[in-house]
Amino acid sequence: MNILIIGGGNMGSAFAQGLMNHSSDILNRVTVHDINAEKIEILKKLEIDVTSTLSEKIVSSADIIILAVKPHNFPELLLKLKKFLQKNILKKNVLIISIAAGISITTIEKALMEPISVGAVKSQDDMMASNASLSSNTVMTDGAVISPNDMAHSNATLSPCAVMSPKIIMSPRESTRKKIVRVMPNTPALIGEGMSAWFATDAVTQDERQLVRQILRALGEEIEIRDESLMDAVTALSGCGPAYTFLFLESLIEGAAELGLDKNTAAFLALKTVEGSIKLARSSSDDLETLRRRVASPGGTTEAALQHFEKCGFRDIIKSAMKKAYERGKIIGKKTKNSASF
Repeated sequence: MNILIIGGGNMGSAFAQGLMNHSSDILNRVTVHDINAEKIEILKKLEIDVTSTLSEKIVSSADIIILAVKPHNFPELLLKLKKFLQKNILKKNVLIISIAAGISITTIEKALMEPISVGAVKSQDDMMASNASLSSNTVMTDGAVISPNDMAHSNATLSPCAVMSPKIIMSPRESTRKKIVRVMPNTPALIGEGMSAWFATDAVTQDERQLVRQILRALGEEIEIRDESLMDAVTALSGCGPAYTFLFLESLIEGAAELGLDKNTAAFLALKTVEGSIKLARSSSDDLETLRRRVASPGGTTEAALQHFEKCGFRDIIKSAMKKAYERGKIIGKKTKNSASF
């Protein structure tokens, strides 16, 4: 199993390291493509096979391609992949895994379509008027001219009165959904503690889904989402969640420093407090509200702090911030979908 990772940034390198360290039983080779000289040197120091050129040889040997570029670089990448697809460089059953926030599988599928242009076609009357003739190897259908072989593949219905307009006929392979998986990982994957949620098209077999699970478990934990429309909500929670957590920790440390603690001591206390709280929450049979109330004695210090949180709209701030992330994911998806390149 050969895996090609396009994009050697934080997540691309995390995938490469995770696969090399934990999934040697499912792969033969992992190759990372990136054009940034600094990233290439970093990857080489990690003993990761890296290339600055996306050659036909590398692409043609890939069984799985992981798209790990930033959303704004996605249109250009999809156009490159489309060209490889049109040249039959990509393997027919290649599994494509995208980790770009906001970009839907439909957008990727449409970008990778293989149109066969039939040029400007005319009605039968126009054909006669212009003395044009159809070859014996072509037939007229509702809206296009195709060969008998194409007709057999497309199951098109013949119409003696067909009006022929400029049109594009898609190849038979395009009529079926491609093997695409959309993943939202997060940065703790860099240390094997990531959380990845994923959605796959119907074309992805059960064996391939199990392979996806193995790949993602090399980075931490994974969960399959059955409804792709929920992926932007996942992004707003676990995808962005580490940043929320880091901001909360920063605030704890800054607050402690203002109360007189030195920064190092404050950081040690804050990190261990959050780490221990998470372990307690995961191991306890009690819900989060119960655990919170057990810390807050009536009239005590914790209760005073929690009441202030509530007064300042702490919950609403978190929820509205997540909504902003969710909405931005939708915007990113629309921008990519509406790209003039497609």
